[in-house]
Amino acid sequence: MKRILFLIYIACISFNLSAQRSTLMFENVSMVDGLSQICVNDIMQDTTGFLWFATHDGLNMYDGYTFRVFKPSLQDNNSISSNKISCLFQDSKGSIWIGTVGGGLNLYNPLNESFTHFINDPNDSKSLSNDDVYDIFEDSKGNLWIATYGGGLNKFNRETQTFKAYKHDAKNPNSIGSNAVRAISQDNDGYLWIGLDVEGGLNKFDIEKEIFTRIAFNPFDIMSIQKDSKGMMWIGTYYGGFGVLNPKTYQYQTYTYDASKTMGLASNIVWTFFEDTLTNCMYIGTRGGGLNVFDIKTKDFVAIEKMKKDDFSIKSNNILSILRDKSGVIWIGTETAGLNKYNTQRKKFSNIYPSQLHDKPITSDNVFAMYEEENKGFWIGTRGAGLNFIDKTTFKTTTYQAKTGEILNFNSITSFVKDPRGFFWIGTDGNGIFRFNPSNNELEHFLYDATNKNSLSNDAITALYLDKNLQLWIGTYGGGLNTFNYEKKQFTSYPIHEFNFMRNVVWCIYQDSKGIIWAGTNGRGLMRVDPAKKSVEFFERNRHVSTSLNNNVVYSILETKNGDFWVGTGGAGVNKFNRKDKTFEPYTRQSHGLANDMILAMLEDNHGDIWMSTYFGLSKFEPTKGKFTNYNKLDGIQGNSFNERAAFKSSQGMMFFGGPNGVTYFMPDSIVNDTYTGKVVITDLKIYNSSVRIGEEFHGKVILDKSITYSSEIELSYKHNFSIEFAILNYIAPSKNKYKYRLIGFDEDWNFTDANKRFATYTNLSGKEYIFEVTATNNDGVWSDEVTRLKITVIPPFWRTTWFYSILILVVGILIYVYIKVREKQLIDEKKRLERMVEERTQEINQQKEELQLQSELLVRNNEELSRTNRLIKDSISYAKRIQDAMLPSIQVLEKHLPESFVLFKPRDIVSGDFYWFSEQNEIIYVAVSDCTGHGVPGAFMSMIGSTLLNEITSEKLHQKPSEILDKLNKGVVTALNQNLDGNPDSQDDGMDITICAINKQDKTIQIACANHIVFRVYNDTIESIQGDICSIGGLFSAEENKGYSNFEFKYKSGTRFYLFSDGYQDQFGGKSNKKFQASRFKELLFESRNVSMKEQFEILNTTFEEWKGTNRQIDDVLVMGIKLE
Repeated sequence: MKRILFLIYIACISFNLSAQRSTLMFENVSMVDGLSQICVNDIMQDTTGFLWFATHDGLNMYDGYTFRVFKPSLQDNNSISSNKISCLFQDSKGSIWIGTVGGGLNLYNPLNESFTHFINDPNDSKSLSNDDVYDIFEDSKGNLWIATYGGGLNKFNRETQTFKAYKHDAKNPNSIGSNAVRAISQDNDGYLWIGLDVEGGLNKFDIEKEIFTRIAFNPFDIMSIQKDSKGMMWIGTYYGGFGVLNPKTYQYQTYTYDASKTMGLASNIVWTFFEDTLTNCMYIGTRGGGLNVFDIKTKDFVAIEKMKKDDFSIKSNNILSILRDKSGVIWIGTETAGLNKYNTQRKKFSNIYPSQLHDKPITSDNVFAMYEEENKGFWIGTRGAGLNFIDKTTFKTTTYQAKTGEILNFNSITSFVKDPRGFFWIGTDGNGIFRFNPSNNELEHFLYDATNKNSLSNDAITALYLDKNLQLWIGTYGGGLNTFNYEKKQFTSYPIHEFNFMRNVVWCIYQDSKGIIWAGTNGRGLMRVDPAKKSVEFFERNRHVSTSLNNNVVYSILETKNGDFWVGTGGAGVNKFNRKDKTFEPYTRQSHGLANDMILAMLEDNHGDIWMSTYFGLSKFEPTKGKFTNYNKLDGIQGNSFNERAAFKSSQGMMFFGGPNGVTYFMPDSIVNDTYTGKVVITDLKIYNSSVRIGEEFHGKVILDKSITYSSEIELSYKHNFSIEFAILNYIAPSKNKYKYRLIGFDEDWNFTDANKRFATYTNLSGKEYIFEVTATNNDGVWSDEVTRLKITVIPPFWRTTWFYSILILVVGILIYVYIKVREKQLIDEKKRLERMVEERTQEINQQKEELQLQSELLVRNNEELSRTNRLIKDSISYAKRIQDAMLPSIQVLEKHLPESFVLFKPRDIVSGDFYWFSEQNEIIYVAVSDCTGHGVPGAFMSMIGSTLLNEITSEKLHQKPSEILDKLNKGVVTALNQNLDGNPDSQDDGMDITICAINKQDKTIQIACANHIVFRVYNDTIESIQGDICSIGGLFSAEENKGYSNFEFKYKSGTRFYLFSDGYQDQFGGKSNKKFQASRFKELLFESRNVSMKEQFEILNTTFEEWKGTNRQIDDVLVMGIKLE
């Protein structure tokens, strides 16, 4: 293989990681999820923990899973007054206030789920001054203030339920500047700040003196006012950007959109503010400029805008509302795309994506290999876009990528390893192996060569591994396992399967602490290679052995620091392998909570925990606790699916996992569980699958007098089949929350469930008191300390009440007394009648007694005669068995000539219609297995005829073919049974099915002839059937023609096995369904036990037959002969 200098395309991208913002990942919640409308004007979380969303078409209450929508109803006077909701507010007393456009102000009572309306009455000056409400605010003294657009500012008196309106008066300079009020806030000195339209501007209101002062500010409509943690007022305007005002000095700084500034405000329409005191940032909702994050210290802006190719970008650039809930999720209400949520508690996973989408420094999403060069940089191998190197010092990316059509193309990288001698070994998908020296771009190419037995066995490379002796091991797709001697340029192949291309695949390679090489295969399980002894061993799944490997596809292997050995499978989870006793212990998704059963790669962190990449996220496994913690796309990883073997641990302990969407990297110590859980609430009560409304009657009884969420006890009828739904009000990743519940008095233990089944159903409960309890975990599996309880009293049917039992006992007592008295009289009369009858019958009995004594004596004599006759018959049959056993060849003789053989012989009766036969003539071994007509004595006679004829036939002439023996045997049976006499009424239609084999060990040949029989031949991983002629030996039909049986001759290889058998084994009834064992199952049993010794195979056949038969009667004679020829 000649060396060449590879002229490679190098693309350098200036990339400063420290200057880039981390990408915020948003989830979208829309009408598809149940939101009533896409425009979300306001967001609120109540004290219980429910989220509320104000939309243009209804009020939405959300528990993390389902939306409950409130809209006006003409049939319900207590429904909300308008479907166009503008603002939401919960006051210090817990009351929920809803501002609407056109429907005034609403007060929601969560206990009875009703709304009280406050609307404008032109005839009442103390009513709300206008029905368009845009803001609701409670001051430091508990006064409630209402901003109306057209009716000025309103103050609500809770005691009198009346309003006082403050309206603009052109003649009064101390009045409010305009009646169009959009925003209200209060400074630290107790003054209200009122945001009006462009005419009214910004007003400061002295509550005590009731004086409004107009403050000089930008001449634009004011949309929002927010006081920050330092007392400054943030004022958003329509087309004027926003300003930050000092309420004491009235000085302010304005921020507006400037196209020349890359770190400036993105739009001049500012709708809302949210201050994040943890990060010292102000979130600013704009119209047209998306979500702007303003660093209060540096005065820099970062605009978070909609990106078309990013599933996790914000979905609209028009932001109307922002809220951070108790669990740390920031909710963004948009004008055109519903809700967006951003989890501030997201795990500290970081990702590297392609530069064209996310300003990150790699050329392709699909990452299969990674390597860190300490103090230099990081190498990333992609499948389709070549090799990337990120320099740690300059943060520049160098891309090594071949142009389309070039032969020396390692763009599709599946694996690479760094050789300490200064170069890389790179494996590709279909273009062999490259030796690449990055210092001078020198490249050497190695491919499969059909004319060279020492070449690479296949060009599709799946895995590369450099062992402790710098020996390169190569896994291929279709060519098995290879090693490479670089000095000699020679490859050595370790084939996994001789015939099956799909099983000749290596997915991973690993060297343990003792120097043993382990390979994961695509169908032969775990492969063990001892380089010193050149030995190979496979550990495969055996369905008869519970401690065997549970899946034959192995994707990953890991030996931990404490010496434990782990095997990741392709569909059955991870197995802990005890190399001493060669047993496996499985851990699966179903039994242990693993994220997914496809274990693609494994890394051990510095604490001994194992991180596993799967097709559904990452799993962290704590072996000491046997606990899995799972992370998916919602936690910030590159995607739910990862790539095979794409894992790397840096010298500092940082972990890297590659997938089809880039690289996820993290320090394991930084991935900590969130401790906040949230309140667990009961969200619904259903009877007969219908939600129970407040005040609704069932069977004439009201079940709920207030919301089930706030009920502590309910009373139900025994007739009610009911369900209780529940939720934990934690919105980080509701789908990952877990639940457990129980009904004390009915359930013996907790019932565990997940977010997909958040309900408990009970039917046919006995009448008594129960306590329903439910609790839950957050998305990290941390259980809440709070247990929500509901007392449930089930009213029993009247016939199961105490008073009914008392009446019933009394009635039964009276009936018993009456019955006793009536019965006493009947018994006296009956006694007299019986005495008369006894006297009459005594005489008859005495006469019958004498007759019975005579009959008994006769029966005794007959029984003794029958017993004697039966004894004689049994003695005769037992003698016949001894004769038959004497005619059968001994097992010792058979094993002397055929050491690796067995005979499974199980007669149905004392004597058998099946027989086996053996003869040896001049080093030719003849064996036969026969199934004669009938069972017991008739079959035994036929077997003795057959055995006698075989001895006579083989003694007449040496070296006869099995087919010739069958022809003579057929004629002998016909003659012996007089089946050739036409018209003989006594002719018998009896015969036998038989297989005869002639074995020549010197020539390693075997001849086989079968009369209505089949022989199985097994070699390596194949089993084939040798079909005989369909004609049996003997019978009236056989006497009419010369059949001429077929003779099969084979050259056999060492280790070939032959099986001769009657039909008794496969016809036996048994198993769970009491069906026949069947020929196909019998064939499969022989094939699966092909690798054990003949003695062990005999035990397997015998045990399997007895277990299958169970308590059933054996229906036929059973005979199986197995022979292994060397």
